[in-house]
Amino acid sequence: MEVLKEAANTAGLSVVGELAFAFQSQGVSAVVLLSESHIALHFCPEENQVTIDLHICGYQEDNLAKAQLLTQILTKKISNSEYINN
Repeated sequence: MEVLKEAANTAGLSVVGELAFAFQSQGVSAVVLLSESHIALHFCPEENQVTIDLHICGYQEDNLAKAQLLTQILTKKISNSEYINN
């Protein structure tokens, strides 16, 4: 969860809430609510897979650069994770 929040803050987005659920056998789903929309992460260690859904709205201001930076940050952090590369 902290990785998502830190990445959002670094990209200049505003975190307003969070929720995570760890599945009993393995895996995690997490959502970070942003004033600009949300980030959802689903980690499936049994498949060595992470999916991240980014929704960044641009109706009040152009957030394209922030969305691109967030994508770069998360791609780097997740692809370098010891959980994924095992």
